[in-house]
Amino acid sequence: MQNSSAETIHKLRAVLIFAIHQFIAALGVAVAAAILIPFTFDLLRSVNPRLFTSHNAHFLLTKVPYFPMQIILAFWSGWSFYLRYRHRAMLWVWVLPLLVLCYAVMVFPILMPNQTSIIVQAAGSQSALSHYFGRGCSMEVRCEDQLLITMPLYSSVSYSIGALIARKIQRNAHLARDQRPSANPL
Repeated sequence: MQNSSAETIHKLRAVLIFAIHQFIAALGVAVAAAILIPFTFDLLRSVNPRLFTSHNAHFLLTKVPYFPMQIILAFWSGWSFYLRYRHRAMLWVWVLPLLVLCYAVMVFPILMPNQTSIIVQAAGSQSALSHYFGRGCSMEVRCEDQLLITMPLYSSVSYSIGALIARKIQRNAHLARDQRPSANPL
């Protein structure tokens, strides 16, 4: 009976760890970027007041294609969290956002039609790939599908890649250390 209870606790712990990393990778990174980028721009404004404006910070976070700030932060987070916690679940956080994106593409054109503008709704001739990965959906016309669907996939993939690279480097370092000849041959 105790073995069954311990196994159940182990499974619940594994699910909780996965859920925490899923939240960090898909949503936590976006929230952290939304806080860190404007804060960093405020700190750097004295260096170059024309470059480090709140408008430019907002532009980097929401209007630059493929969300590079979130991707960079997700990679760094995945890397550093893997070095600290070594959870294998971190390598799989991209799966749920991919499933959500696949569903969104299948029910294309728009998951949230009430939250998008009439301009976007009228543009029924665009492809699902353009809508979720290209210029078919933009914040200028209040289309948030890429921000809510595509960006979590990008950041989750980047988080997993950061964790995977940290894992590979860590393993190689351990192998190299284990294969070093000892100083004392006797």
